[in-house]
Amino acid sequence: SVSIQWNNNNNNNNNDKKEEEEDFVFDTIELYKDDINTKLPDVILQAQDVILNHTCKEVSSDVIQVTVHSPECLDLVLLDLPGMVHTRGLTESESLVEDINDLITTYLSNPRCVILAVIAANVDYHNSQVLAMAQKVDPETKRTIPVITKPDLVDVGAEEEVVELLLGRKMKFEL
Repeated sequence: SVSIQWNNNNNNNNNDKKEEEEDFVFDTIELYKDDINTKLPDVILQAQDVILNHTCKEVSSDVIQVTVHSPECLDLVLLDLPGMVHTRGLTESESLVEDINDLITTYLSNPRCVILAVIAANVDYHNSQVLAMAQKVDPETKRTIPVITKPDLVDVGAEEEVVELLLGRKMKFEL
């Protein structure tokens, strides 16, 4: 079975805010084997809407926790963080870029976290912001794993560069 729960990470000690939060509840939802593939994505989107409407921001440090219960599963926590952005749109808050960078930095700085650095194969790894941030918090790359996406978009002649990165010949990765 799968349970989905909202973990409110708001550490604000304001009493008015606490009273407001007491009225706000996102119930733990249980899904079973037959419903997981069909209902899980919609439940996660619903939880995201609830959190973002509650915080009135585009980014929240609150966590939607999806727990898989099975005798065949090991304990493992995966966090899907927002993608890095460099600018904001007209209707987005002025703090959007900073909020996302702060959230990502919080998790990357945790020495117990393994960093899956997702890099598009058609982008030069030298320009990867996630690799740059990972190198700051994990200079020996003992907990950083590069994940290459979009291999079908690699420019002709650049395939060897991607292979060299994955084999650790361009950057050293311990994991």
